[in-house]
Amino acid sequence: MKIKIVCERSQLTDRAIRYYIEEELIAPSYTENYLGRKTFDFSEEDVKALQDIAVLRKFGFTIEEIKLLIANVANSPGILFAVRVRKQQTINEEQAALNALSFFDAEKVYTVSEIAEVLKAPVGERIIPKEDSLQNRWKLFGERVQYTLLKIFAWLFIFLWLGDILILSVYYRYLHFSKDIYIYSLFLLLPSIIIFLLFKLKKQKKGGEMGRVIRILSLFLLVPYFLFHFNFPILSFGYSETTDIADYRRLDEECLVICLDFFHEFFPWQVYGDIPFDEKENKEDAGYYYRFISSFNTTHDVYAEWSLPQEVFDQEVARVKELFAEYQEGETYFKYVEMQKGAYNCLIFCSGYSVDTLFEPVTDSYDYYIFAYDEENLRVRYIACYSLENGVDQPYYLELDW
Repeated sequence: MKIKIVCERSQLTDRAIRYYIEEELIAPSYTENYLGRKTFDFSEEDVKALQDIAVLRKFGFTIEEIKLLIANVANSPGILFAVRVRKQQTINEEQAALNALSFFDAEKVYTVSEIAEVLKAPVGERIIPKEDSLQNRWKLFGERVQYTLLKIFAWLFIFLWLGDILILSVYYRYLHFSKDIYIYSLFLLLPSIIIFLLFKLKKQKKGGEMGRVIRILSLFLLVPYFLFHFNFPILSFGYSETTDIADYRRLDEECLVICLDFFHEFFPWQVYGDIPFDEKENKEDAGYYYRFISSFNTTHDVYAEWSLPQEVFDQEVARVKELFAEYQEGETYFKYVEMQKGAYNCLIFCSGYSVDTLFEPVTDSYDYYIFAYDEENLRVRYIACYSLENGVDQPYYLELDW
């Protein structure tokens, strides 16, 4: 068997095997060329012997001790005892070195001379004075408290985030996950991400002074962040939206609460009563849009449109005209105007300074109701919108074909 194969099987280097041959630990057969170069041919017994020698060397047996074992197995008790003594001495020395290194503050900077002075000093002189020892104990205790609080906050924010998602899912009937919700979710999880990153640095013994700074800043910022968390979720990114005509009349309660009484009287709940829309022949001809955003500037758009039989059309136009006239008499805040828009006659109540800009992309009107009817096609539209930022929100009725 060639030496290359023996190296693979015994996990020893070529040099080590040749050294063991020189030390007469094994004696494989060989041939020698005219230059004196020996080519060894190893047997299975040689390979087994090399594997055994490798194990003994790993555990600290010297070459001489292995020779003695090979020469006479009766030498084994004394040799094993000697190896144990050496190992124990090595462990004691390593433990002493570890103890010496533990005197250094992990977050403090030392020069080469300072490190050498501490390490070469006698063991007794490395003892930290009592006042320093007490100070260090308090420091370690403070760090443990900080890390414990950080870990509690990290998991708390994760549970709060899950709670927010659950609340949004239950509270808003037509919940729409906009990019704002995703950004906000990441924003809420940011403290937890930072804290777990800090723990990872601590576990890897990285970070040093920077880790301490991040830890202290995190504790100072988490309390206001925690309070801010409860005021932000529903008030900032509650967003529900639907265009399904089957959802008509099933609005979010919050939207209905903030609307005026006029809204409840204006929208044609009684036109179809409780008859489901999927039973109406003209369902495919109907249109519906609903959006509600609960934020610092609350916005809602509600729109419904469909064709009516002539008799019902006449009755509904008369009903809404009477309602507008009734509210027009005692209303001082809303302006009333009639306007032709395409094929539609529009009856409009709106707040703001300029009714003329109502159908412009940007308008100062932010609360308005529009009833539009097409006498030729017998179509009616009901539109209500409330917004403090119409120029930004782009009310839905601007997208309609007028």
